[in-house]
Amino acid sequence: MDETALVGTETTHALIVGAGPVGLMVAAELCHHGSTCRIIDRLPWPTGWAKAIGIQPRTLEMSVATAPTAWCVAAWV
Repeated sequence: MDETALVGTETTHALIVGAGPVGLMVAAELCHHGSTCRIIDRLPWPTGWAKAIGIQPRTLEMSVATAPTAWCVAAWV
């Protein structure tokens, strides 16, 4: 792979390592507050199944005010 293809001119405020539930929610929260982020994961594509089997009620309480949380809950229900 040509290494110059990976070099961009955009500025990223945060690097999220891991595209699981936590990484995706952190990225959504950062974007909600105006930051840009890049998500990297060791897998080259989604697995096709969920690894998380539930969300703790306190997690929902803390993040209920954000649009990404409302969207995720609507998609799951």
